[in-house]
Amino acid sequence: MKKVRLASSTAPAEHGRYIYAYCNVRTKQVVYSLSHTLNSHASIKQLPDLGANNKPNAIRKDIWRPLYTLALPTTHPHALSQGLDAFQKLREYRKLHELNWTPPLSLSQNYSNADIEHEKQQLEDRGGSKKESVYDVIKRRKRKIRVGMVMNQKANSIADLAAVLIEQEEAGRKAEEKVQKWRLLEREKEVREMLALAEEVEAGKVQEMEARIAEIEKRLADVNDELAGTSRTKLKREAYQLGATRTRMVFAAQAVQDAREAMERDGRDIELIQPEQEDVVAVSAKTAVLPHLEGTPLLIARQLSEDAVRAEDGGLASCDAAILAAQASVAASIGGRSEGSRRAELRVQQLDRAQMELAYNATQSPGYTDDMVAQVPAIMAKLREMEFDLMAKDLEEVEERGENEGLIESLREMVAAREKQLEQEARGEPSTERQYRKKEVVEAPASEDNSASETAAAAASPQEESGKLTDALSSDTQGAEAEAEAEAIEAPIDWSSLLPSFTPRKPSTIPKRGHLRQKLKRLNTPIFSTEGVKVKWHNILDAEFAAAWPANVEHERMGWSKFVAPRGDSEAVDDVGVWREMQAERRKGLGRRGREVGENEIEGEGVGGAFGERVAGRARADREGFVEGLESRILQEVRELDRGREERRRREMEMGVEGERLADEQQQRVDV
Repeated sequence: MKKVRLASSTAPAEHGRYIYAYCNVRTKQVVYSLSHTLNSHASIKQLPDLGANNKPNAIRKDIWRPLYTLALPTTHPHALSQGLDAFQKLREYRKLHELNWTPPLSLSQNYSNADIEHEKQQLEDRGGSKKESVYDVIKRRKRKIRVGMVMNQKANSIADLAAVLIEQEEAGRKAEEKVQKWRLLEREKEVREMLALAEEVEAGKVQEMEARIAEIEKRLADVNDELAGTSRTKLKREAYQLGATRTRMVFAAQAVQDAREAMERDGRDIELIQPEQEDVVAVSAKTAVLPHLEGTPLLIARQLSEDAVRAEDGGLASCDAAILAAQASVAASIGGRSEGSRRAELRVQQLDRAQMELAYNATQSPGYTDDMVAQVPAIMAKLREMEFDLMAKDLEEVEERGENEGLIESLREMVAAREKQLEQEARGEPSTERQYRKKEVVEAPASEDNSASETAAAAASPQEESGKLTDALSSDTQGAEAEAEAEAIEAPIDWSSLLPSFTPRKPSTIPKRGHLRQKLKRLNTPIFSTEGVKVKWHNILDAEFAAAWPANVEHERMGWSKFVAPRGDSEAVDDVGVWREMQAERRKGLGRRGREVGENEIEGEGVGGAFGERVAGRARADREGFVEGLESRILQEVRELDRGREERRRREMEMGVEGERLADEQQQRVDV
């Protein structure tokens, strides 16, 4: 029986938080690691196969030194994903440098006859060779140069790190914009679904579902029921789906009811008003409505603000390129079945560019006060006029050829519908749209025409926001009486801020494939950032190998290290005495195991924790003892100097007294 070898350990929880780079002091090769110690087997796999005697069998830690450590912030939610992405890109860029490099001139330059004679003379001076000639020596030398070029990746690795961080910063900015836009769209869909479910609850759909569920449960409980035309599995699935839908409907109805009560407490009584049935011309013209500017005025203003930022970043040039591509597509599809769709795509591209340009010009106007909502009516009016002009131009071009009757008829309907809408807007009549208004019903005069009385009794349209919102944000024609009541009605309700969200599904219950999984993956797109990113250098001057770094990246010293980089979360140790004391203390505490483990754990321990405090306290005690010993020695030397000075003074005084006595005795002898 074959034994299964279990993994010795699992990946740590902080896998990807730190990236350690090591450099060979001889060949300048670079390997990357997710742990502060090098794994010999994994590191050997990173080295390229450059032939015999150029790839070692194992990693020698005495010739591999730490180059830098990339430390990502612990507070960032996507730091681990960003670290793993950077680790993958660094290895890919290194492989690209190893495979794509420019040979130096020394490889392509031919040897002259004088150089060859010089090489021959050197070969003869060494005693000659029976196995190789001077040309073999030159060939081996050039091969050695090529191997050295491939191995030397130190400067490339540092430049790659800067490039990866710059790419991640730009990718994070774009991903944040996309995720924010997706979440807004999903929120709008959720609000619309919640309001629709609330209407169904008011219409009595919940009772119908409960009756159907009871019927299914009764059939499933009846053992004698043959269930013709279906199966128990299908009935169980239907009952489960009906129950889930019923739960969502009840939740939505309760949420809408709570929102209405909250608004009533604030003095705003609201009611859900269904839109009237649209006519055939309006339905056929739906493809001509601006699809990218839908929703509340706040959402439209937010989209226009994003377009203004894109225009500042060069978005107009990309729009021009898209328009040229769409024009080429239209020219290639003239007379074909896809001409209508190609022309519609071209109109969308042209309107996108016009929208971006109008939004940018609005922000650059002298009277702009960071209120894009006030600019929405004018921009919407200009876009609708431009859309009508583009459709009329397409109709004129197609009618001149007179080939595609179906396309001509479709364009005529669209132009007629748009012209009718523009006329309604010119008269101040709003267009159809689903919305919510106050409970104010305009009483219509008695009339024999039932349709006229129904129109007169319909509810008035909501007031345009700030008194200037265009008819694109209001409801369809409600009659002349609605205009008189427009000033008394408030703006549409922002239901997205009033209604809660549905309870999210657990990711484990979502199928691995399908639109729900793709939606979850899209909304959970990791957003990279360089805020709080630190690069710890063994030699901080190595950062100059990169031409530019992101502004938010911090550069720090790694501290003292020998063969193993300190842990990414440890403090830098700049005192070699403290570092050696840490090594000795670690070995002393581990005993034999410490000698076996070596410096892998000793150097990477850092200063934190009880061990670091003990080492720091011992170092302080040593320094205090040294200072005290030095002071005692200095004081002893001073005391010795004082004693010597006193001894000399005493001797001088004694010598002075003895001299006087000798002088007196000599004088006495003379007198005698």
